[in-house]
Amino acid sequence: MFLVSKFGPKPFILSGIFLGSVGLLTASITNNRLIFSLACIIAGMSPGLSWSPFSDSVSRHVRISLQKRSLAIISTGASLGLGAIALLYILLDGSWQTTWIIGSIVGFLLMIWAKYYIPADHIIKNSHSVNHKLGLLKLINSNTISLFMACILFGITQATYWTYAADFVQQLFSFNNSNAIFYLITGTGGLAGLFAGDLIRLFGFKRSLSITILVYGFSIFVLFYSHSWIFICISGFLFGVTFMLYGAYLPIWSSEVFKHYPAKGFSSSILVMTVGTIIGPAFLGSTINFIGYKWIFLISSILALVKLFFIPKTIEN
Repeated sequence: MFLVSKFGPKPFILSGIFLGSVGLLTASITNNRLIFSLACIIAGMSPGLSWSPFSDSVSRHVRISLQKRSLAIISTGASLGLGAIALLYILLDGSWQTTWIIGSIVGFLLMIWAKYYIPADHIIKNSHSVNHKLGLLKLINSNTISLFMACILFGITQATYWTYAADFVQQLFSFNNSNAIFYLITGTGGLAGLFAGDLIRLFGFKRSLSITILVYGFSIFVLFYSHSWIFICISGFLFGVTFMLYGAYLPIWSSEVFKHYPAKGFSSSILVMTVGTIIGPAFLGSTINFIGYKWIFLISSILALVKLFFIPKTIEN
């Protein structure tokens, strides 16, 4: 990410928060379908703009012993937000517009807070030339291929789950806000991402990632195996736990592979994962009318377990 090396990560973090807040606010108050679609696209740009700059900012300003824990905490913020939004949606009796307006207000407040508390960078004049050293050869080696394959598989499986699980739940259970309750459970489980750094310290990266992938695949498989409310809740909770753990491991893994250019390396990882998020729902969703929801989740669970073959072998514990 050349612009991060030139201007520092803070402007992009602030821009990501701003676009997310503006997109939510605009989508919640408009009655025009085109404007609504554009607002959703603008809001969707927020994670891409801010996630990798956060990784870069941590590598610049947080001492090494705390970097893994910091990256895990940042990633887990998505889970906290999901749980809070789902709870608010339930309390407001399904008023998504009001929920999004409140979310946008919180976003603007966070942007003001970030402006004053995220450290700015003194740009080194020759940093631009250093960052240009990330070429094609450094993007293609055994470590990066494993990372990128895991990213694309993660993108396919997590996007498929997020896209169709709530609709599946709503189809199975007719009581009010069943999908929001499902998301609340999922978001609550996602708070486990806070402990990603601790798990790595206790068990090592490879073992922690292996366990997470196994449970992640099982959480998706549960939707194929059983359609009872208890099992649905177990699926959501375990998926939230492992999704956020994996989301916390990803910047840690990327920062190890791309030690000298964390922003660019993580941006490349996010780009690859984004390809998966497009492919997954589009391809598997096109088969729903032929095979049904449950078989989509079975396929996704198998793809999730394929990530076990790409666990890094060279990253130090």
